[in-house]
Amino acid sequence: MADDEKFERALKILSASRQRIETLDPVDAEEFHAERERSVEALDELAHQISGRKPLSEREQIEKKLEEAITEESFEQAAQLRLRDLSDTE
Repeated sequence: MADDEKFERALKILSASRQRIETLDPVDAEEFHAERERSVEALDELAHQISGRKPLSEREQIEKKLEEAITEESFEQAAQLRLRDLSDTE
């Protein structure tokens, strides 16, 4: 299994777990609501951490460099990256 697939699988598992927790039948206890909220927050944080570690695809790398070039007002570099991005999509 490729690394990208592992990241996607992990994120799908977290999403499914979050959905299961959110759809649990409510229990008339303050602890239940607090634990459900805490669990959802923990799953969201874990998903955020995993997403942050996922390697960028080639296209995502180009888009990130393009954004940085524009922010730094390096418009010649931005134009070159944009042309590269366009040629890769053809």
